Amino acid sequence: MNFEKKLKERIWITSRCHMKAERRNRFLEIYFHLLLAFYAISGIGNSILGSATNSEVNGAILLYISILTLSISLIIFGFKFGELATQHRTCYLTLQRILAPSFKGDLNEKYISTIENLPNHKEIDFLRTVIDDPFSRKQSLKKPDGTPYEFSQLKLASYIVRRISSWAFLTALTTPAWLVTFWNFKNIAQ
Repeated sequence: MNFEKKLKERIWITSRCHMKAERRNRFLEIYFHLLLAFYAISGIGNSILGSATNSEVNGAILLYISILTLSISLIIFGFKFGELATQHRTCYLTLQRILAPSFKGDLNEKYISTIENLPNHKEIDFLRTVIDDPFSRKQSLKKPDGTPYEFSQLKLASYIVRRISSWAFLTALTTPAWLVTFWNFKNIAQ
């Protein structure tokens, strides 16, 4: 297999991984914005419910919700999920342009200059590309050395565990607001 064909396959796979990375970052951006809104609404709702129960615990609970809301807003600001998603989109669109038959220039140089100035995708994005692999009829996924990528049962199990853990973590982030709300409703019912 010649160098140019290997390079085109690498570019193709890299662009697919950046598509997955963009999707992941867009999801996290939306998720954390909704979570922040959920905590803000929960804080407001619980302050109203707390005044109805005359419970001294509510001040500490509202402080806790406020700290969580601040923490989530810092996470959103610090990770810049939307900005990362835009950069991944720029990367895969540029990579698709250099794969076009109309591209004139040094393929390797353009590929390197594209990926060196933009964030790299994560391993989970590559694993999602391998698992989804709707392109298997068009092109097989290969490692950088040109050997076919084999997805073992252990890697599949690892991927599933990581996905479940991620969803469990994201779900657990909403738990404090739900608990506080249920606590206040329990106090109102009494």
